[in-house]
Amino acid sequence: MNKFIRDNWKWLLIGILGTLIVMPALTQLLINVDTSNKGSDDGWLGFWGGYLGAIIGVAGAIFVVQIQLNEDKKGREAEKIDNTYFNLLSMHNEQKNILIGVNIFEIIYLNFKKELEIQLLDEGLDFFYSKKVIISEMLQDLLSAYKKNIENQEGKISPEFLERWKRKKRGEMFSDEYPVTEESRLYEDLCWSLIEIKEIEKFLIDVENKRINHFSDKIFKGVDGVYEELDKHIDRSRSIQWDIPDELSKLKVTLRNFQFGHIELLPNDRKRKAIELAINTYYSEIGAYFRIFHRIIKYINDKVKDEETKKDYLDFLRATINEKEMLVIFYNAAYTERGKELLKEIRKTTFFGEHQDLLENRTVQYFNSDSLIWKSEDLKIMREFGKK
Repeated sequence: MNKFIRDNWKWLLIGILGTLIVMPALTQLLINVDTSNKGSDDGWLGFWGGYLGAIIGVAGAIFVVQIQLNEDKKGREAEKIDNTYFNLLSMHNEQKNILIGVNIFEIIYLNFKKELEIQLLDEGLDFFYSKKVIISEMLQDLLSAYKKNIENQEGKISPEFLERWKRKKRGEMFSDEYPVTEESRLYEDLCWSLIEIKEIEKFLIDVENKRINHFSDKIFKGVDGVYEELDKHIDRSRSIQWDIPDELSKLKVTLRNFQFGHIELLPNDRKRKAIELAINTYYSEIGAYFRIFHRIIKYINDKVKDEETKKDYLDFLRATINEKEMLVIFYNAAYTERGKELLKEIRKTTFFGEHQDLLENRTVQYFNSDSLIWKSEDLKIMREFGKK
């Protein structure tokens, strides 16, 4: 009733003014015009009063009936919306019960981390190749240091090891056994320098031709491989007192971060790729679930206009969803191509929480914020949801 009055107050005001002012004035005008020869004032007043009273009564009855019909119609619409919503919620729960049996949400959440590690190792290798020119220059400098060391030291080789040394320089293979002495240590150091030169030259050729493959096996592949190779050569360079460039040391630290799960180093395209791959692996099992969930959120947005009722519906839906399930829903919507339409709908709601409840220094009500992959970024995205 109150809503009807708010929506139609202009017409109601015109009707009231017409009833209280216009109609009495019109009655008086008719009496003045017609009663000079055709009846008394009291007679005409009684006639017009009864006539207008009947009109007002009928109008009032119509008005009341119309209000009642509108209220009944709204009640039926609300009941229909309720029935449809809870039917959708029932379908959603049926899908969820199937998936819970195989822990699909937990599996997908763990798969996020696996795919992100792969993307991080690949990104680390891309970073390495982006520094290819600088790395080559530094390693060429190290090669020169080894060659200079050989030039400076080979004249000190004792006659006992000189012939061995010449054969080593020619690349000959032979049994090379001898007792450990001061003379043998110099010979060994020079032999190690030869080995390092060959290995560094091979490494430089591999880098130049991009022969170091992207992630396939975590041991000695991709960024792991180049980190181990650089670390080995840097460590061995101490034998010739080579001044390790600061830039090479910093680059080695960055490569280490790519190895050890610093996913904040990933650009957005790799984040999205990892989430896409993690979900796509199981999309045949979970696709129907996402579609029903999307339908529920869209139905709430399209059909429920009252904000309190909308909040209640979202509360009912949230009550059926556990933490890992909620996180998988979020990452599907916010980071995948398939989830774009869901993202449009879920942006119109506060499904993940109110703005003030999604601050980093607050306890999030509906899930553990530490379970978010990119906590600060993800909470910021969620805080934008529900804004008008």
